[in-house]
Amino acid sequence: MKPATGSVTAWLEAFASAVRDRNFAAGRVLFAPDAIGFGTRMDRAPGLDALVAEQWGAVWPMTEGFAFEPESVGIHLSPDARLACVQALWHSRALPGAGGDLRRGRATLLLERESPEAAWKAIHTHFSRMPSESQASERAWQPSAP
Repeated sequence: MKPATGSVTAWLEAFASAVRDRNFAAGRVLFAPDAIGFGTRMDRAPGLDALVAEQWGAVWPMTEGFAFEPESVGIHLSPDARLACVQALWHSRALPGAGGDLRRGRATLLLERESPEAAWKAIHTHFSRMPSESQASERAWQPSAP
């Protein structure tokens, strides 16, 4: 494994650990202040404060066992190893008070760093549920006939 790839994998585990521990401070350290996120609870969060308030604050307290699925992780590095595009599947479980259901999804993340030795910071994340988990809502919506 290339060192840059290993550091990206370490970032993923650090983020998953922050979610599992509901440690917002540990999660914040992994993001740029101006990061933009798309999530399962909000359309667009412009900036880390909005991401924490609109997505993390609503989801993390109702989640347990969040993890990225290692065999699904794809990492594409820029030639200078300062930008990484990451794709991964994830899973978690809603707490019993929130239904207790297994949740599966996918994520695309853009990580950036100032130099090949610096820490990665997320500048964009996009988390969504698996299409198979949203089929019921899709079936409920029927487009109007032309």
